[in-house]
Amino acid sequence: MGANLLSAVPPSAAGFFRLAAGSAASGEPVAVATLAAMPDTRERLEAYRLSFDDWLRLPEGDGLCEVIDGELFMSPAPNVGHQGVVRQLTLLLGGHLGKEGCARLFHAPTALRLGEKALQPDLMVLPPDTQRPAADAVAIEIVPLLVVEVLSPGTAHRDLGIKKVAYAAGGVGEYWIVDPVRATVDRLALAAEGYETTAVFGRGQLLTSPTFADLALPLDDLFPPVAG
Repeated sequence: MGANLLSAVPPSAAGFFRLAAGSAASGEPVAVATLAAMPDTRERLEAYRLSFDDWLRLPEGDGLCEVIDGELFMSPAPNVGHQGVVRQLTLLLGGHLGKEGCARLFHAPTALRLGEKALQPDLMVLPPDTQRPAADAVAIEIVPLLVVEVLSPGTAHRDLGIKKVAYAAGGVGEYWIVDPVRATVDRLALAAEGYETTAVFGRGQLLTSPTFADLALPLDDLFPPVAG
């Protein structure tokens, strides 16, 4: 963790992060796991949990940062392939939403607040009947109709795990998981116990959604053709 991030963590945790950073720099192991062996683990860990307000205090320029369940996650810059898929999906989905008069499409690094969580989905679509977010807003505070994550090395486990749980808990009705390696899109719908996969689309198919009338996105236009 960079030194300038220390200003964003709770005062009770700042000393720990300085100790951890110093130990890592000297090559000595950082015994974070010892917290789990303490008898009052839950109370101790509560002092280290980050909130949405802590996320707001993070300095700009430290990369893509998210706060999920009190923990800070920093993501590396996405690769060119990832960004190409995000850009193409933005064009395809944005074109449809524009025709339907529902052009409330936002993309990363626009942040989404769900309770005390600060998330940065690749794409999200807001309900058409909600007030447009203020131009100077630092995060969207409206529950989206749809959130889209494009899997990428280093962050795929989060999109398939903790972020999936966070979106479901926050009430996001539909979640798309775009897999550039498999050239597929998993469409998930919110159910009583979390998300359920309702369809998986691939090359040669049209991506449809019960949330958006007449949506039919050709996935051959989303994924680059197979070489050879």
